Amino acid sequence: MCVANSTPAAAQPPCAERPDLIILDAMMSYDFQGLVLIKEIRQDPTLAAIPIILVSAVLRTAEHALLEALPANAIDAFLVKPIEPSLVLEHVERLIVGRALPQGMAQ
Repeated sequence: MCVANSTPAAAQPPCAERPDLIILDAMMSYDFQGLVLIKEIRQDPTLAAIPIILVSAVLRTAEHALLEALPANAIDAFLVKPIEPSLVLEHVERLIVGRALPQGMAQ
């Protein structure tokens, strides 16, 4: 697990290792760097397939415009803070555990 509070910190070890899932806040360092980081992740062939859950306290007009500017399917889930732990677990299960099951196998 890696915790980073800025875009540069997200690129440092141990964050430099390829994670199974990224949970990312739209606001990093008091700006919209989370949305910028999503674009960078999706443009990197070694990281592009990693599922991303985007979280935000409020989807303000500026964030909404930036979110709409992301490529289609850039995020796999969007959660509004405060986040219900059961909802996080549901998305993690769907995005990680569900992907690991062989096709056609029920969960």
